[in-house]
Amino acid sequence: MKKAKDPVKEGVFQARQMLELAKKMYSGVCIMPPFDRFDILTDILIN
Repeated sequence: MKKAKDPVKEGVFQARQMLELAKKMYSGVCIMPPFDRFDILTDILIN
């Protein structure tokens, strides 16, 4: 993350990867956005 040009985009990318893995293994997930940044939830869940 420290080396990422855009840490937010990198975090969204990593969250999407984790979500895809979790979908295969669990019946649900709980996503907690960092620092109350609820606006990035749509980037993680929809895109």
